[in-house]
Amino acid sequence: RMPDLVPFMLYDSGDVPLTGVVPVFVDYVSRSGVAQTQPTIVEIGLGQYGFVVPDASVLAGVTFVIDGTSLSSPRYMQGVVCHETDPFAAVLLTNSSAALYAGVGVPTFSNYKDSTGTARTPPSITAIAGNYLFAFVPTAADLIVDVAWALDEPADGSLNVGSGVFVG
Repeated sequence: RMPDLVPFMLYDSGDVPLTGVVPVFVDYVSRSGVAQTQPTIVEIGLGQYGFVVPDASVLAGVTFVIDGTSLSSPRYMQGVVCHETDPFAAVLLTNSSAALYAGVGVPTFSNYKDSTGTARTPPSITAIAGNYLFAFVPTAADLIVDVAWALDEPADGSLNVGSGVFVG
């Protein structure tokens, strides 16, 4: 199997592609929060950067937070790498200043419904890095019925909580 490249773009505050910076991983952890060996981030060109995901990361299921440097807007970005048969979601919380969330709250589900609009029991949300990175895993039954989800911010306030769909 060919290695998977995870590309991402960095932009400055004027939405111009940002070149010549050195983005770094803040976190590169399994879905349960165990630190994994970080791959090397390289500049591809024209504001695009990327890293090659090791097979072990795909099998373990990892989530990552990248600091695009203080010149990048937004500064932090998050993603998930996992095998398509074993998905999970991760959510990065940032505060109103776009810094990593330092509060004590946990996001909650405002929506967890199947494709017919029927509410389903949402999974537990687990903090996996600091107070800013959370993950949850859908059940096999959730994947069969194509669950859509949305999260609300913690009670003490945050931004960038997220939504998505699990398609089986």
